[in-house]
Amino acid sequence: MLTRSQTFESKAISTKCAAICPLPKVPLLGRRLVNSVHNPVPSRPRTITVHSTSVPTAPAPPSVPTSPVSFTAPTSHPPPNEGKSYQATLLLQCPDRQGVIAAVTQLLYGFGCNIITSDQCKDFGYNIFFQRIAFDYSELVVGPGNVVLLERAIAELAQRFKMTWRISYRERLKRLAVLVSKEPHCLYDILIRHQSKELHCEIPIVISNHADLAPVAAAFGIPFKHIPIAKKDTTIATTTTTTAISSNSCNGNINGNKNDDKNNSNL
Repeated sequence: MLTRSQTFESKAISTKCAAICPLPKVPLLGRRLVNSVHNPVPSRPRTITVHSTSVPTAPAPPSVPTSPVSFTAPTSHPPPNEGKSYQATLLLQCPDRQGVIAAVTQLLYGFGCNIITSDQCKDFGYNIFFQRIAFDYSELVVGPGNVVLLERAIAELAQRFKMTWRISYRERLKRLAVLVSKEPHCLYDILIRHQSKELHCEIPIVISNHADLAPVAAAFGIPFKHIPIAKKDTTIATTTTTTAISSNSCNGNINGNKNDDKNNSNL
């Protein structure tokens, strides 16, 4: 049991300790803390480290080599052609060498032509390159009616590549003579296909060494010419046939005989 002096001494010590280490005042719930000093704990500055990563970029496409053929395509555009389609076919052959296809396609593209089909092959025995290109020139930069400028550029290209070429235009119908003998079904097949517009050409005359098929040609409204062939001498008949073809302004012929597998070789 503590004595009175010991109790007083312990109170003095606790008071002294309280003065040295005051207890924090806890505010009551629902009351504002008056005259309280708020010393927030200093926060550490946040540092953001940005790591730069190099994103690999796609390699640049290889540069297209320029064609050895130089030409100047007109830059003025013609008025619209009202939706009409103009098509042509270009046939060419030349000694095979690098860049022929690229030069031809670049030329057509430069003039505003659109290639529809392209077929090519090479004769390895003679090193000759052949190509057939069907293209649409409705948006020709000089106008579809000025194809002479396109042909001039093709002629320049042909000189550089030692090329022979020929161009035909779909709207310019070929005039073809039909050569037949006695077989009616061959002539019927050709004339029906021509009447239905399957054969894109004009047929101004039918020529035969027999007169049997004259009614067939008359039924389709096409003139018929009978040229007999002598057994001993065919020179006269050949000359007469050639004259008949040229007099009708034909630029080709169709052989309508049943033994000929190339009836439409000139189309």
